[in-house]
Amino acid sequence: MDDHVIEEIKKICDKLLTDKKLLPLEQLNQGYNIFKEKFSSERLKSLDGELLIDTIFNIGNKDGLSYWLEFKKR
Repeated sequence: MDDHVIEEIKKICDKLLTDKKLLPLEQLNQGYNIFKEKFSSERLKSLDGELLIDTIFNIGNKDGLSYWLEFKKR
């Protein structure tokens, strides 16, 4: 990738961070780690039956995977 393009991307990212339109890396990593903890393959493998279905597919379950993917802001 051209150095000029990389510099432009960095400028845009810095502006988005300054304007609070982009979350800081620390906050993104924190959210990612929480998501991994809640919905890791090991965690989902430990569930079965209705609990597994509710955890994955019930959009009304605010602690469920579907809700987190569709509506969770942070």
